[in-house]
Amino acid sequence: LFLSVHGAHVIGYNEFDFLGTSGNNAMGVTNGAFVPRLRLFWVDVRKDNWEVLAGQSWSMMTPNRYQLSPLPSDIFYSQVMDVNYLIGLTWTRQPGFRFAYHPTQKVTFGVAAENPNQYIGGSAGAPSITVPAALSSVAGAQFDNTTGNPLSTPNLHPDIIAKLAFDAGHKFHFEVAGIERTFKDYVLATNQHFTKAGGGGSVNANFEIAKGVRLISNNH
Repeated sequence: LFLSVHGAHVIGYNEFDFLGTSGNNAMGVTNGAFVPRLRLFWVDVRKDNWEVLAGQSWSMMTPNRYQLSPLPSDIFYSQVMDVNYLIGLTWTRQPGFRFAYHPTQKVTFGVAAENPNQYIGGSAGAPSITVPAALSSVAGAQFDNTTGNPLSTPNLHPDIIAKLAFDAGHKFHFEVAGIERTFKDYVLATNQHFTKAGGGGSVNANFEIAKGVRLISNNH
């Protein structure tokens, strides 16, 4: 849905499928897998140099092809139709809220707050971490190993993501991104809360070296 409202460009986007599972195995690691699966559901409003988006979208940590656009055609996740896309590709589809500023057509800066998930492994037969015996109750409850409620993790705050992108039309795209996340758990035996902050970053590029041929480099 595309609208023009009082000089603002408004886009409403919805995308869903049935490639998921029901019950406790409906993981929330990289996307909502409950049937029917809500892949994308967001509203984006841009006026002049400012842009704001709210809803479930591709994470801002997922590499872009153009600016910080949330449209699937402007995001790099290959042409593979799910389920894990490419090995090493950082991606997720999750609820969030973001601001973007476009000082020029060639430069875009954005900040996002996105819903995190404290995942410790266990999906599709993948190994899980070994939890200390005294903290065995947190696995599947406070930390998602796909055996309990995958959406009950006690997140202290949303993931904070920032990204700066440089573009020369649709022929060249370069971006730098960073993320800060704070993990949290509660130890019932001692009535204590523990938190630990962590972070990461990425440097990505996508440019056309010949007509129909692109060189893509994603580094996390």
